[in-house]
Amino acid sequence: MPTSHFRADIQGLRAISALMVVLFHFGFPGLSGGFLGVDIFFVISGFLITQILHRSDHSLTDLVVFLRKRAWRLAPAQTAVILASLVYGYLYLLPDDFDELAQESLSSLTFWANIYFNNDSGYFARDAIYRPLLHLWSLGVEAQFYVLAAIAFLFINVMSQKTKKVGFWVVVILSLVLAQILAFTDPKTAFYNPLTRLWEFMIGGFAAAYLARERIETKNGILSETGAIRRVGNLFDGLALAAILLLPFVYSEGLSWPMPFALVPCLAAGWLLLNAERPGLTRRVLSHPAMIFLGNLSYALYLVHWPLIVFARFQYGPEIPISVRVALFLLTFALSAAVYFLIESPCRAFGRRRSVSTHLTGAGILACIFGLGLQIHIQDGLPDRFPKSILADLEKLGSPPPSLRDICDEPKLAFACPERVPSLAGTTVAIWGDSHAMALDAALAQWLEANDASIVSFTHDSCPPLADVYLKSSLLSPPKQKCLPYGRPTLERLLRDESVQIVVLTARWANYMTGHVFEKDAAGAIYLASSPWEVPSLAQNQALAQNSLETTISLLQAAGKQVVLIGPVPELNYDGIRCFNRSRLQEADTSACAISKDRVDARLQSTRHSFARLQTEFPDLLVLDPAPLFCSGPRCQSVLDGRNVYRDDNHLNDLGAFAVIKDLSKALNTRQGRE
Repeated sequence: MPTSHFRADIQGLRAISALMVVLFHFGFPGLSGGFLGVDIFFVISGFLITQILHRSDHSLTDLVVFLRKRAWRLAPAQTAVILASLVYGYLYLLPDDFDELAQESLSSLTFWANIYFNNDSGYFARDAIYRPLLHLWSLGVEAQFYVLAAIAFLFINVMSQKTKKVGFWVVVILSLVLAQILAFTDPKTAFYNPLTRLWEFMIGGFAAAYLARERIETKNGILSETGAIRRVGNLFDGLALAAILLLPFVYSEGLSWPMPFALVPCLAAGWLLLNAERPGLTRRVLSHPAMIFLGNLSYALYLVHWPLIVFARFQYGPEIPISVRVALFLLTFALSAAVYFLIESPCRAFGRRRSVSTHLTGAGILACIFGLGLQIHIQDGLPDRFPKSILADLEKLGSPPPSLRDICDEPKLAFACPERVPSLAGTTVAIWGDSHAMALDAALAQWLEANDASIVSFTHDSCPPLADVYLKSSLLSPPKQKCLPYGRPTLERLLRDESVQIVVLTARWANYMTGHVFEKDAAGAIYLASSPWEVPSLAQNQALAQNSLETTISLLQAAGKQVVLIGPVPELNYDGIRCFNRSRLQEADTSACAISKDRVDARLQSTRHSFARLQTEFPDLLVLDPAPLFCSGPRCQSVLDGRNVYRDDNHLNDLGAFAVIKDLSKALNTRQGRE
């Protein structure tokens, strides 16, 4: 089998890609698009794997050897990081988090993490910042590409040259089209699915195949060029490198990904793989000894950095102190060097051995760690690690009581015991909204039952009670299909239903008014449009939302229904229940479980402005602002009277929901008294 010479420039490109991702995750200022380093990794992998397979004889034996070497390339360092994460989890994580970590480890050890994270799509699924092994999704994609590439090369010898070319471009085009369609219709699947990333690998594969063509005249592996052509080539090399270096400062998480925006950096990487051996400044930069060293560490850097950041968040909360971040950044390089020299490099040599015992030993180690993760999952995160008294205390104080009666029987929970409202007897109350309405649903149902009333719910996550408004995830995407039944059809049903006398409207209003998730202005833009085909603008979100509410309130009131508009609860920059549990375990007070009231007020400014106008326009509208329940002085808290009232960073648990319903009960009684 012929061999190829070492490409120092590829190590430099690897170094840049790894540093992009690491600096991005550590919050380097301005580097809002550092995640594209993963896409460049995919291009490089496509190039190298195509080179390796092109040099093989395409026999089944050769391809089995290829997959074996790839396994020894990826698995040992990844397994070491997974094992270290499980050890940390055993020492410090609570059972629920440890169980989740075990499930992540099982999917990662089998190189199925991308599918696992894509399928873990429950609305209240854990936030990404608390997933220690989330970054291993990319290794799942890469391993799946290895298998697809090996299968493709099994059949390549029986194909004509024309068939190979046509097949290659058909696959590339299909992958690009699928990536673009899913980026509009299902962004999460577009991100994790290997088929939507296939074109990235194939850009690298094209570069490798092009260089391997026998008719290209080469000299020592460098394309023969005239001086003028070389100077033009150097210019394009510089532009490609500049694009890769600058785009992370231009791109952000809100872009449609991977198509179309990943196309530019991937093509730039492909160009460099095709041409970076050309003598010039670009080659000298990428081939610098420091870049080669960092390129050698790139895989370990990628593996090590994210668990360190996540475990620090478990300890300090989402806003890790700058001194800790700097220390972790330096520790990342130290641990990466250890992983590279002690595990990755030696184990790569093992992959070249023919010894059956060596490979059985490796498989046995993998099986043992897989069994460890499976046992942790089966035993629900090993709760026996903690004294039962501690877990019972956390369960009692961190979770809501099971019923309204339990709440009202506990004097310390008076803040969450709603009043009786005699006028509700025999009525039906409808609640209409997104997941914030869902968070109130169960508590509202209990309270209404205690008042001899009933409830009907029209709720769905991420679907606000806005009739004749269409939600879009990007400028060109179609409306969210799941929300269509919760717009005008819900309003029409409420207008027809004479049994419904009170309609409660609530949602995570600031998301729709501003078009952004709290303190993630670059991520997941939410567009409102007045028609399915309109190209929306975030600038019109607030006006569209307010106009829709005006129409809805006017029609409902004209139908004789009382309308209650519940404003948003404070959104947090931390996970409420994790902050609470951390404070209790460390025997510290829960004062750290708070956010500046100024930040909350800034977030809710546009919503409050719209609600004030609605209140003026509709004097009979009952508007509730729950924020003061959680805010006192300069801070808003997720813990009231020693009890946690949040499910995560923006949803109330049932105890918090009862606190809001108490406010509602007082307002209804006050209004009834006036009437």
